[in-house]
Amino acid sequence: FSAAVEFQYELQYQSNEIKSQLEPLVGMHLIQKEQDTESGIVTLIFNIVFAPNKPLRNKGTLVVQCATGGIWKFPLLFIATEPEVDDVINIEAIGLNKESVVDFKLTSQTRYPEPFTAYFRAGSDPDFVVLPQAGELLPVGTVGTHITVGFKPRIYGKKHKATLVIQ
Repeated sequence: FSAAVEFQYELQYQSNEIKSQLEPLVGMHLIQKEQDTESGIVTLIFNIVFAPNKPLRNKGTLVVQCATGGIWKFPLLFIATEPEVDDVINIEAIGLNKESVVDFKLTSQTRYPEPFTAYFRAGSDPDFVVLPQAGELLPVGTVGTHITVGFKPRIYGKKHKATLVIQ
């Protein structure tokens, strides 16, 4: 519990597994407490920051306890949807069973290096490869981490398509 004058509060989760998944992604602070002088109603204003790094959907409960004995539970639903497509990479085939390659550089979105994994979403054409499949994205402001996408078609007359995810 975090103390805030005569109120304590905490985020509770449905299980320890959900807690370990959400706790690093959620920050919460009580930023203001107002009491209406006529009605005596107290309003607590919280700042909750949710910074997910992958799609998820989980529930939590904000539990507020008053020193005078009242307990209030507020259900929360944390939803992180699939991100928008950042870019489209077109790779022109140079021939059957010959690999065409596209290179690009990516950085983390922070001042620090971040671990990543790179893979193609289920249903993607198996003629595509990505390297490296895991590593560290260099911090923003640097030259970035070199990523290579290869395409080696095995048949003609088919439109090849894949969705690359870098997480």
